Amino acid sequence: MKKLTLTLIILSSMSIAFSQDRIAKFGMGYLSDHYSIWATEPNEYDNYKLIIETEPQDRFAGDVILIVKSSKLEKFINIIQNASLVYTEWKQTAIENNVTELNKEIDIKRIKLYAKFRFASDNYYDFNVCLKARFVVMNERYRLIISNIYNLQASSNQYIDNKGFFLEFHSKEQINDFILKISPDNINHYYQEKRQKEKIFKQ
Repeated sequence: MKKLTLTLIILSSMSIAFSQDRIAKFGMGYLSDHYSIWATEPNEYDNYKLIIETEPQDRFAGDVILIVKSSKLEKFINIIQNASLVYTEWKQTAIENNVTELNKEIDIKRIKLYAKFRFASDNYYDFNVCLKARFVVMNERYRLIISNIYNLQASSNQYIDNKGFFLEFHSKEQINDFILKISPDNINHYYQEKRQKEKIFKQ
């Protein structure tokens, strides 16, 4: 049974690593269009994976990638949208009340996603990543931060972990741009165009 589980994890890892296209870039904080979004091609059942580049909590530990299955994408988008509504409301309240420093958690629905991280020279996966959202006021900036609740733990080795990741947005425009680029419509549009180009230039 253990061998079967390990085989499934390896096959899943190979699929994640080698069968996706970069479909867009998005901005976080002070950096515009710096982070990448990849997606696997939807299969006949419209199943695919969305792979999102994040900012690691510990930069010395290497990159951390957030992975969202198509079956959970709508819920993930709804979580971001709802957090964005709270962000907009609290930002206005902070401005009106001259709040210059704040770190407050935003209530969001629970969701479990995947994450890939590196340890030494190897890739590891955590298949039970829970998210939290925070509204942060600091240095005259109003931030929406989405991050993992618990440290990431390798599914294949409980002794290998990682502090995790975060997504940080400094404006409603950044949030909306991110939502647009991870939308199912954007993924389907990308692959429809790709198939059309391959059809046109087919030998």
